[in-house]
Amino acid sequence: PPPSAPPPSAPPPSAPPPSAPPPSAPPPPPSDTGDGDEAGAAPTIENIRTRDQLIADQENLLNAYRCMFDIDTEVVPGGCANGQPAQAPAQPLQFDGTPTPQEIRTRDQLIADQENLLNAYRCMFDIDTQLVPHGCTNGQPNPPPPQDPQT
Repeated sequence: PPPSAPPPSAPPPSAPPPSAPPPSAPPPPPSDTGDGDEAGAAPTIENIRTRDQLIADQENLLNAYRCMFDIDTEVVPGGCANGQPAQAPAQPLQFDGTPTPQEIRTRDQLIADQENLLNAYRCMFDIDTQLVPHGCTNGQPNPPPPQDPQT
C-alpha cells in the first residue's frame, strides 16, 4: 500500500502550532574584540606585532617629514641632520606580555593618531596628498563626509 500522507489540513511536522509564537531569530554573532580578526577571536602576539611594526613605520615616516620640512624636530630622537633623522629608523619594541583587547585598542588609537598627524603634514606641505582619505583643502585634511543616517 502507498504511504499515507498527512491530512491536508494538518500543518507540516516542522511548523509550530498556529497559536505558538514564531521562532526566535538566531543570536547575533559575537561582537568584535577590536583585534582585527574574526569576531570574538582573542588577540594574538601576531596581532600585536603587526600593529607595533605599523606604529614604528609610521613614526619613522613622521620623523622623515619633520626633518624634511623642519617642523616639530624637537620630538625626533637624535634630531635632524641635512633634512633627515640623525638616527637609524626605529624598530618596534619587543612585546612579552599577554595580548588583550585593551592592548589592541591602545595600539589602534596610536595608529589612528599617527595617521591623523601624517595627513596634517601631507596637507600642510602638499606631499603624498593622494594618501589623505578625503583630500586636502587650504593645507588641511578634509573631514569625512557626513554619515547617512540610513546606514
